[in-house]
Amino acid sequence: MARILVLQEMEQNISNLKEALLPRGHELVFVRHELKALQRLQHEHFDLIVCAVYLQESDVFDFTKALKHHPTLKNIPLVFYCSAVSSFARSVRGGLKIAAETMGVDLYLTMEKFDPELMARQIETCLKNKQEYVHHPGAQTVL
Repeated sequence: MARILVLQEMEQNISNLKEALLPRGHELVFVRHELKALQRLQHEHFDLIVCAVYLQESDVFDFTKALKHHPTLKNIPLVFYCSAVSSFARSVRGGLKIAAETMGVDLYLTMEKFDPELMARQIETCLKNKQEYVHHPGAQTVL
């Protein structure tokens, strides 16, 4: 299965990701700050990155920019995960999703009511799509 780096600060989201992905055999490595994530990424292999959309101590878009401009890290699939239910979060979600897609984020996943099966399926589909694209770069794979 996949080795996944998770940039996440919220304990509930960490628990949710563990619930969804550990039973499927994925290895999860958790970090709480973008600089630590970038350090780990430069020295260890990961198949996918799951990143919180809202970070208190980091900027998710700075992290994405650094990742997408790095020659060896830019092809790692990147998933933004948001579970915020505030009215502010709902009001800016569309703009954040467009910005994320423009920057090359592979999947923007929002779950106000956590569904571990849906989470696992979405993550595994993202992994599969990226693997197919890498193995068949001429294919018209929509990510």
